[in-house]
Amino acid sequence: MIYAVNTASIPDSIGNEWKYKVMEWMKRLAKHIQSKWPEIEFELLTNYDGAQTEFHWKSKFASIAEAEKQREQWHQDDGIAALLLEATTSAKEMGSTPFWTNQQDHYYRIVDLD
Repeated sequence: MIYAVNTASIPDSIGNEWKYKVMEWMKRLAKHIQSKWPEIEFELLTNYDGAQTEFHWKSKFASIAEAEKQREQWHQDDGIAALLLEATTSAKEMGSTPFWTNQQDHYYRIVDLD
């Protein structure tokens, strides 16, 4: 089993009001994914310490291939497409690029303790 962790950063310069809006948007995205694909144990994480402008999405898969297949499904999902359009529009309103343009993907193998 693996964990897929995606980290996205939002610009420090956007101000607290927009940071709040980004967090609310990410909560809605997480709820949508959790309700549609509960088996992947999708969670939204923020840093307890460190950069407060980083957000992380964690999900669980049997393999990297499964994680990549799931991401393809996300790109075809109407609900996610609507949320991405909303976020893109908001980013343009604040004169910024969408926060997901600055992201990193990492895969972590879950160590079998036996």
